[in-house]
Amino acid sequence: MNEPAPRVLIADDESGTRTLMRAALRKAGFEVTLASDGLEALEAFRGAAHELVLLDVDMPGLDGNRVCAEMRREAGALLPIVMVTGMDDVYSVERAYDAGATDFIAKPINWPVLGHRVRYLLRSYRAQLALQREEARNKAILEALPDALFELDDDGRFTDCHVPHADALADDLRSLVGRTMAEALTPDVLEVARSALAEARETGICKGLQYVLDLPGGLRWFELSVSRRFGSDDPSSRFIALSRDITERKEAENHIARLAYFDVLTGLPNRQSFLERAERCIQRAHREGTRLAILFLDLDGFKSVNDTMGHAAGDLILQWAADRLRDGLRPSDLLARADTFGSGTGPPVEIELARLGGDEFTALFANVDRPEDALAVANRIGEFMRRPFLLEGREVTLTTSVGIAMFPEDGADAATLLKHADTAMYRAKEVGRDNAQLYSAALTERAMRHLDLESSLRAALEREEFHLVYQPQIDPRSGRIEAVEALIRWTHPTRGLVSPLDFIGLAEQTGLIESIGLWVLHTACADTARWRAAGLNITVAVNLSPVQFRDNKLLPGLMNTLDEFGLPPGLLELELTEGALMDGSDTTVAALRWLREQGVRIALDDFGTGYSSLSYLTRLPIGNIKIDRSFVSGLPADQEHAAIIRAVAAMADSLGMRVTAEGVETLAQARVLCALGCDSLQGFYFSAPVTADAVPGLVARKWFTMNAQESAPQAVE
Repeated sequence: MNEPAPRVLIADDESGTRTLMRAALRKAGFEVTLASDGLEALEAFRGAAHELVLLDVDMPGLDGNRVCAEMRREAGALLPIVMVTGMDDVYSVERAYDAGATDFIAKPINWPVLGHRVRYLLRSYRAQLALQREEARNKAILEALPDALFELDDDGRFTDCHVPHADALADDLRSLVGRTMAEALTPDVLEVARSALAEARETGICKGLQYVLDLPGGLRWFELSVSRRFGSDDPSSRFIALSRDITERKEAENHIARLAYFDVLTGLPNRQSFLERAERCIQRAHREGTRLAILFLDLDGFKSVNDTMGHAAGDLILQWAADRLRDGLRPSDLLARADTFGSGTGPPVEIELARLGGDEFTALFANVDRPEDALAVANRIGEFMRRPFLLEGREVTLTTSVGIAMFPEDGADAATLLKHADTAMYRAKEVGRDNAQLYSAALTERAMRHLDLESSLRAALEREEFHLVYQPQIDPRSGRIEAVEALIRWTHPTRGLVSPLDFIGLAEQTGLIESIGLWVLHTACADTARWRAAGLNITVAVNLSPVQFRDNKLLPGLMNTLDEFGLPPGLLELELTEGALMDGSDTTVAALRWLREQGVRIALDDFGTGYSSLSYLTRLPIGNIKIDRSFVSGLPADQEHAAIIRAVAAMADSLGMRVTAEGVETLAQARVLCALGCDSLQGFYFSAPVTADAVPGLVARKWFTMNAQESAPQAVE
């Protein structure tokens, strides 16, 4: 016969949260009772037995802490009561524990993990109940414990005693021999002892009765067990009483989970806890196809602190180091820093810290996209751990060596990753300490270069290292320039000219693309305004990345820029890739239509390299299709690509769109593309990208592409 499903009580004033929690727990196999406020929760709690309670802290009427305190008073110390709160400050957590909470869950709730968390707490609760029952049945162990042992006769007179600890009671226990319980014990203890003796007389044994003594060292808890002694020649009853000091056990019951899984000195998870948590994170990363990093930290020079200042000073350093790790690696701080974990738009950062022992710490970071991200975090750890500790009036400065192992590259399980991170940490010590090393030396070198490039990219705008060049787009029939495309260039102070292929993707990953993109837009509009003031009405095409297009500040910033320079919107064309448009969402379509209504032109860039689905073209207000250079490079010989270009041109013409071909490098290509129906041509055959000052000179030129006798473009005034 199947056991009934465990019953869980959920109290939360938000109906949506209640519904989601009920769905998550039902899926995990629990029976759920819902309550919308504190009074309803108490009524449901008293009306039926529940094995676990989830309480929202902030509820109308009785808040979660008051409900928790009442439930704890009625249910006793073991029932798991978990507080669900959006507040993670120390005061709120302490209030929850003071009210009797077993644990707390922070909002927003990790729904996939909720069922596992509840199941774990329930398993711990049942284990403690089972432990109590087992202790109640375990006669042999109870009788053999080396605690204060007494022999009493049927009148309750002490006839003998064994005292392993002289301080077990306030008085010397040997003085009890020859005295009755009534003569020797305080009223409270006497009542317990008489009850135990009566039960042992009737049933043969009594155990588990507890009493408290106020001793010189403070209050101490004792557990009294009494059993009838059989086999004695004395026909009268004889009893054996065992008094066991259970003070430490009473204290440990409230902290059993912390003692099992947390480091006592620092409060951080210990090795066992870290490995278990890491294994769960690895399994999830394997299922979801994501990456994670394990950092192994060692404090350089810590041994000398222990040797010169003593272990007490060393323990303080370890506690302060743990505090710095907790404060410096909070997920909210990491997400707020653009130099860590890209732009912060991906999955939430998950951090697991631990102290393995000695001066060794570990940190696990889930949802890490790149080794460079882990290296950036390691460098940040080095920064805040390098700050001096003030100890006994002296400044103590320690550095940190960090080893990094990545999943899945460096291992498939927690133990292997931890071992490889440890190996990388020793490499960090070998190369001079106070640095971080990835498990692969080659990867370390590459990541450092990438990180250096990222650091330089952040300073490039401020140092004015970017500039724009413009490549003309030619009407093949008139031979005149009809537009120019703005292209960004970066002159690095030591590397020289850096290709956009090397830094645009990095800018997108790190969230810098928004500020760089706004600079490009502003600069291109400024140059266009100067040309217009000189009598040249030239359309300028500006590329937008998918990340930039999703920025809600883009549209207001764009229109403000046009207003600033007094530019007609029709002189601006925005080039977007298929990746930016393929979601086809209502927001995307609405944004494009709004831009089109303002007069801004929209071009589909690199057509043919992405999804190339024609269905979305009819839904989006695109005015220009730019055929990627990969379709042009093989012309005129590549008949397959020629057929594709002809079809695209015909389709565009039927939809009222223009077609621009990129990458034109020969006269033959220009003539074929013109014959295939392209409206505009762009490429090195006509001109390499030039500075803004050179554009007016190009506008004055005219290119002939229709005359079969021409072998090169000819400029005329």
